[in-house]
Amino acid sequence: MTTRRIMRHSLHMFPYKIQKREPLSVNAIDARYDFANAMLQLVDEGDVDVGKIWFSDEAYFNLDGFVNKQNWYIWGTENPHVAVLHPCIPQKEWSGPRFSPKE
Repeated sequence: MTTRRIMRHSLHMFPYKIQKREPLSVNAIDARYDFANAMLQLVDEGDVDVGKIWFSDEAYFNLDGFVNKQNWYIWGTENPHVAVLHPCIPQKEWSGPRFSPKE
């Protein structure tokens, strides 16, 4: 029997996901709202062709010990309503393809 089955069926415990929240300032919220509205307006007016947007393979490496905790759970009989604050902008290094125009 797996640990998950024992926790779930024998001990009647459930996995609760820990929420990660970013402390955002009022200025940051306003800036996100303004950017989203500006982009929607550009798309609606036809100034931005969404079919020409392309993405490349890239990765970020965090320098401050930040770990992506997508599978981070607490087991318990009741939801503890846990939320963890973490910095909005962690120190990280970007790695991806470099493009230069052909001559």
